[in-house]
Amino acid sequence: MSNNNGNSNNSLAQDFWKNYNWIEKLKNVPEPRIFNGWIVEGGQNVIFTEAGAGKSVLAFANVWDIYKKEGIPFVYVDIDNPIVLPKARGLVDYIEGTENIYLNQAHLEDIFNSELAKELKINRYKNIGIRLLKFLDATIDYKAIVVLDSLQKFVDTNELSEVRPFFELLDKLTHKFTFIIIHHTNKEQKYKGLSFIRDTVDSMYYIKNTDKDERGYIKKHSIVVDKQRFLTETEITFKYDLFDIEEIFFGVGLTKEEEIVLRTAVSTIRKSDTDLTQSELVKAIKDKVSIGEKKIRNILKTFVEKGLLILQTGGLTNKNIYKVNEDSPYLSLLFESDLSEIKKELLSALNEIEELEGEITVEDGKGGSIIFKTKQAIKSYIWKMTDEQAEQILQAITNQIDYVDI
Repeated sequence: MSNNNGNSNNSLAQDFWKNYNWIEKLKNVPEPRIFNGWIVEGGQNVIFTEAGAGKSVLAFANVWDIYKKEGIPFVYVDIDNPIVLPKARGLVDYIEGTENIYLNQAHLEDIFNSELAKELKINRYKNIGIRLLKFLDATIDYKAIVVLDSLQKFVDTNELSEVRPFFELLDKLTHKFTFIIIHHTNKEQKYKGLSFIRDTVDSMYYIKNTDKDERGYIKKHSIVVDKQRFLTETEITFKYDLFDIEEIFFGVGLTKEEEIVLRTAVSTIRKSDTDLTQSELVKAIKDKVSIGEKKIRNILKTFVEKGLLILQTGGLTNKNIYKVNEDSPYLSLLFESDLSEIKKELLSALNEIEELEGEITVEDGKGGSIIFKTKQAIKSYIWKMTDEQAEQILQAITNQIDYVDI
C-alpha cells in the first residue's frame, strides 16, 4: 500500500527511525542530584523502621540541612506525631521567618475546609493523601521537598485501589517535588503494605544502630539501603543534637572491613613522623589486618574518591603519598571518641576561624619548639600533641576568636 506521496508505509517507517535522534534524547536527560547521599532529587524516597527510632528527626534534619546548603525549601506534613511536637522540639524556631512550611492534622482540616479547597474541588477525593497532593500542586509553583509523615496516615497501605492512584499522582508531581516518605515496620521489621510500594519508589532505607544520650534523645544512627535505582550510598551515619540541628554530620557508607582498613590507615598516617608512600602504607595495613595487598589498594582508592584520604605526589621520593583529609566530617565522627576533651575543644575552636592570625609556637617537650602557621597544620598534628600543647594552642585560638568578635 502507498500513501498519497507515493511512498510505502515501510519506507515511512524506515525514514522515521533514520531521522529520529532517539539516542540524543537519552543523552540530554539530566541526571538527578543525590542529596546527602540518599535523597534522589525528583524522586520518591522512603525511610522506614519501628516507632521511636528517629525517622521524623532524621527527615527534618536532612531537609533543613538541604535548605541551608542548597536553598531548596520544604513542606513537612506531619500527621503521625502530636500537634505540640514541633514546638516541644524547637522546630518552630527553625522554620519561623523562612519559606518552609510545617503542617499537622489541624492545619489540614483548615486547608480542606477553606474556600480555595472548595474552588479547586479537592474534597471530592476520598483519599486524604491525594487531596493534600492536589492542593500542594495547585498552590506551590516552585521546586520543593515534601515530607509525608507517615505514609499509612495518608493512604491505606494494604489497599491497592488506594495505593496505586496515590503513587501515580506522586510520580506525576516529581517534576516539581522531591518526596521523602516516612513508613513504619511491623513486628518482623518489615515495612507495612503492598509490594507495589517498594516496586514504585526510587530509594528505600531503614534505620539501624540508634544511639541515644542520657536524656533519651537520639544522637547518632545509621541508615542502610533497601532499594536504590540511582547511585545512592549503601549506608550513611548521621550525628546531630536534636536541639541544635545546625550541627549535623553525614557519614560515608562503609562496610565493616572498610572501616577497619580506614581506622588502621588513618592511625598509621597520623602516627608516622614521615610521609608514607602508597607501598609503605599498604604494607603497614597488611601487617595489622588479614586482607590482601590488592584489595587494600582498591579500598584506599575508594577512600580517596570519598574524600577521606588525599593522594598526593611529592616528598623526598616524589612518589604517591597519602594524607588524611582532616576536614572530613565523617573522620571527625569516626575518631571523635579517641580525642581528649581539651583536643575536642581545640577542634571546635579551629572550626570557628578562617585561618590563623599569625604563627603559634608551643614547646615540643624536648627543649625545642613547634611552630604552626596554618590551622590545617594544627589539625594534622592534633593526634600527636599532648594535652598541654593543645591547651596552649587553644588559648591562642580563643584570643583570636575574642578579637574577631570585638
